[in-house]
Amino acid sequence: MRSMLATIVAVLLLSATAIAQPAPVQLERGASESLVAFKALVTARQNYREMGFESLAELDRIAPGVPMQVFMVPLDKLQGYQAGMASEPLLVDTRHTLYPVLVDAQVRSSITMSEVGGNWKAVAFGSPKLIRSLSAARAAVASAAGVPAASVFLIEVPALNLHVLGCRAGGTTMAAGLKDDGGTAPLRPLSAVLADLVPYAKAHDGLPR
Repeated sequence: MRSMLATIVAVLLLSATAIAQPAPVQLERGASESLVAFKALVTARQNYREMGFESLAELDRIAPGVPMQVFMVPLDKLQGYQAGMASEPLLVDTRHTLYPVLVDAQVRSSITMSEVGGNWKAVAFGSPKLIRSLSAARAAVASAAGVPAASVFLIEVPALNLHVLGCRAGGTTMAAGLKDDGGTAPLRPLSAVLADLVPYAKAHDGLPR
């Protein structure tokens, strides 16, 4: 029994320490290189408004913001979740990191970085509306939890098309969902947030939304 308990505790600690780790040097280097590529892409296509910028001139002032680690909750795991179960094991590290793209400290767009074999490369650009909502939500969550914005991470629930912001505070993983209007739901334990989603997960037919 003691060995089993020790194993469970070890798993929970491993899950907790894997959340919101500092950005490795390789990631920062890859993000800087991707920023240059992003500028060239937007300049070539002249689609700066679609990508969230107000003018081409803004591309000369772009800078990377604070990165956000991305986790996801698979549908089958959420369907099997029950009250009293640990919530952290449901979080799957996507090996993706979301970078806000800033202009004069204002969020304009985003770059999604993906890690494969130790190398970080950009796999998506843009999504200006989403990154602005996520950035505002992250600030709200960080303020409510009393933690640095850099420690807040993103949890995606693809089957339900939901985005949740999470963080570790007082030894507990806390979370708040992103509302349809761009606002942020109250900060609660992740276990409570996931429990509320279980009925919707069980009613899901497994088909893409």
